[in-house]
Amino acid sequence: MARRGFRSGRALLAIGALGGLLPGCTTLRVPARIPDFPAGELVRTSVEQVALEAFPVEGREANWELFDDYLPEVGIAAVWVSVRNDRGAAVDLTGLRWELKLGSKVAASLGRDEVLKRFYKGRKVRMYSLAADRSARDALERVLFRPGKLAPGARASGFVFLKLDPGQISSWARNGVLVGRGARLQDGRQIELRAPLGERPKRRSGAETSPDFPHADP
Repeated sequence: MARRGFRSGRALLAIGALGGLLPGCTTLRVPARIPDFPAGELVRTSVEQVALEAFPVEGREANWELFDDYLPEVGIAAVWVSVRNDRGAAVDLTGLRWELKLGSKVAASLGRDEVLKRFYKGRKVRMYSLAADRSARDALERVLFRPGKLAPGARASGFVFLKLDPGQISSWARNGVLVGRGARLQDGRQIELRAPLGERPKRRSGAETSPDFPHADP
């Protein structure tokens, strides 16, 4: 059934509860393709002509529209990021590592397997089929941000997932700073990408959150 807000074709991460251990089938869904986020609501920063755009998936509605679950509740924050190389030479993002700074606390990013492990634990999924688990990992891999070398004018985009503590659920998108460390310029210098998530422009009253994408359940 279609919902208002974010819409995209989605790949079902079919993590099924077996043996009556859970009252029903627990599933996590991710977009089958990266949706177009509203340009007017992105956090935009730039350093040494390397541009960063970020969109924190904040609140219950946005999380349910994209993932059919409220991920902060299970200790996961999702941020869509895009890095664009506006320089005249390549930028190496191979060593780029993301983290979320909240005051004096620093939360590390989560890899594909860590996202699922945290989801299973948070939703108390104790048993699932190997085929469903493999399908889930493949689907997540397709939407994760993939660091690599960026040619002049090129862009890399995807989701970054980060650890959240229970006390950070309501504050991470307002007070957190997304930090990317380890990007290297052609001359060998390293740069740090930073996006203060709380500086995201607010949506105008009555404006659409994003274009209308068809929802396709398998």
